[in-house]
Amino acid sequence: DVDYRQLYENAMHGMAEGLDPYSAYISADEYQRLQEELDQEFGGIGIFVDFNPETKRIVVLSPLFDTPAARAGVRAGDVILAIDGKDTATMSYRDAVQLIRGLPGEPVRLTVLHVGDEKPVDLVIQRAIIPIESVLGDARRADGGWDFQLQSDPRLTYARVINFGENTVEELRKTLPARKCQALI
Repeated sequence: DVDYRQLYENAMHGMAEGLDPYSAYISADEYQRLQEELDQEFGGIGIFVDFNPETKRIVVLSPLFDTPAARAGVRAGDVILAIDGKDTATMSYRDAVQLIRGLPGEPVRLTVLHVGDEKPVDLVIQRAIIPIESVLGDARRADGGWDFQLQSDPRLTYARVINFGENTVEELRKTLPARKCQALI
């Protein structure tokens, strides 16, 4: 037996890919993620996560600066053992991300094992609107903003455009006018 939805998704992918090298079918879930990327914001707690195939657990790569996760004490390398009481060992990466994300103002409870600790802790974190920066600098300043001048050579301005979205042009504009530099990377 083949699930009807899976059959539909596969048929749509096949039809779109057969049109030309630039066409693709985007499912409803994929469209939601694409829209969040273009809008450069989503409802969540502000962490980058990855799936560890050996332990079958979700691992925090990094909390984003000044987000609910960072303020709650989530650190890089933390292992997320459960989300709202559901064991992450039995869920997919996609399901875990969907459970962590949600409406701003709603809480999510993470059971986290900090690196070097033996006992997990429960963290209740209030979701918020998480902005997605698309223009990054060389290093973070103490206030959380980016330093766009290279520390090794202040004559050089360094701006990394990591994705394109609704605010990318404005973000880039803000980095350039105040800079007196001899070169832009």
